[in-house]
Amino acid sequence: MQTSPTDPYPQHIDHTLSERSAEIEPFLQTAGVTELFHTPDQLAYATILNAGHAEHWPLASRTFRLWIKNHLYHLSGSVPPDRMVSQLLATLEGHALFDGPEHRVFVRIAEADSAIYLDLANDQWQAVEITSDGWQVVDNPPVKFRRPRGMAPLPTPERNGNLDDLRDFINLTTEADWVLVSAWLVNAFRPTGPYPILMLHGEQGTAKSTTTRILRHLIDPNESPLRTVPRNDRDLMIAASNAWVHAFDNLSYLPLWFADALCRLATGGGFSTRKLRTDDDEVLFSSRLPLILTSIGELATRGDLLERAIVLHLPHIPRHKRITEQQFWQTFEAKRPVLLGALLDIVSAALRNLPRVKLEAPPRMADFAEWSCAAAEACAWRIQTPNELEKDDVAFLSAYSENITATQHLLLDTAMAQSLERLVHRQPWHGTHTDLLDVLRSMVGPGHLRELPQTARALSAELDRLIPSLRTIGVRIERARKREAGTGQRIITLRREEAAQL
Repeated sequence: MQTSPTDPYPQHIDHTLSERSAEIEPFLQTAGVTELFHTPDQLAYATILNAGHAEHWPLASRTFRLWIKNHLYHLSGSVPPDRMVSQLLATLEGHALFDGPEHRVFVRIAEADSAIYLDLANDQWQAVEITSDGWQVVDNPPVKFRRPRGMAPLPTPERNGNLDDLRDFINLTTEADWVLVSAWLVNAFRPTGPYPILMLHGEQGTAKSTTTRILRHLIDPNESPLRTVPRNDRDLMIAASNAWVHAFDNLSYLPLWFADALCRLATGGGFSTRKLRTDDDEVLFSSRLPLILTSIGELATRGDLLERAIVLHLPHIPRHKRITEQQFWQTFEAKRPVLLGALLDIVSAALRNLPRVKLEAPPRMADFAEWSCAAAEACAWRIQTPNELEKDDVAFLSAYSENITATQHLLLDTAMAQSLERLVHRQPWHGTHTDLLDVLRSMVGPGHLRELPQTARALSAELDRLIPSLRTIGVRIERARKREAGTGQRIITLRREEAAQL
């Protein structure tokens, strides 16, 4: 390679940046770049060989830019100008987008060839390969993981663990609560959703935040494990693309936009926004992820969110049972490798048993229920009806069904639902959405007006969410358009009927 005093960088690199892009391959080889590729949503990536293992970085990331600058420095002995680095990265991006293959890139959890891969996020870029035959730590997994900022490593899992040891670190009331929490945790290892939203309620001193940290530490630890409500859905989706498990702590209420976004994150949905500094380019986000919410009071008052939720109430911890945080976390960290290994054993068993699971009447979150039943044997659960249970042995389906019923009762314990039930107690009611809103306002009184929708359109949407729950208390809602005198008003009919089963 020839250089000059005024231009210390190799001649072929400079030519590559301008007119000889076909000769970039030798530079990539010396830089340890083994592949340029792009994702399905057209993001450019590079695979680099570092200390014997492969790493996958976005070309736009600071890490890859520094990698290239460092290589140029070692080639020339001087710091390359930013202009040259930017031109080189632009050239590499073109190769990745138009000449490179397409690969999916994953965060923490991936799936390939009937196996699940868990990124340990350690310095060796190791992952755990989980199949129906068992699990093992692998050095070069056949999937491409990326490492967003804040991602923390998992310990190397150890065998011969027992998930029951986790009971010592989380604060639950009943055996049914334990079944549901461990089912949620096992389901968080599934590469595809939907996932139930775990909602933990309780007064101060019930270890809601600690329980949440423990659960996240077992699958997707992060330097910032607990978050608050983001400013908008764009910020939420950006955060969702950079972690696997998301935990929102100590919430006092759920804004409507946030509740809608949580539903999309739990069971599937996308979000698009205009790309910065462009007029017509879109940035698309689409994720299904495990979620945890904690609060002192009840958060969810909407049926679409509650039917996706597991709602648990944590008990108060007496003073004589409390220990120091240092002692608690030291004990947990010592147990974490075997707890992770126990979880991996259960996930492997679930993969093995899943083809044999057939639910006659699956609940709303059918995938969650099927996977949990597939894991039941390894978790020492029973999945029969309550009449077949032994003492202290709670069936998953029974526990889940009872939790669904309890959450539906939460939804019906509102001023609006109770007013609707009273309204049709004696005779049917007919009118427009505006008429109904006026009637409900007169029934609830000034102290509860804030609990009602503020417009007729909002009332219509809220009724749609309440319809399945209202059927369980014998309230039927019918809609029809009134075409008299050329009007197209929608007329609501509320009537009583026999209560339906959930």
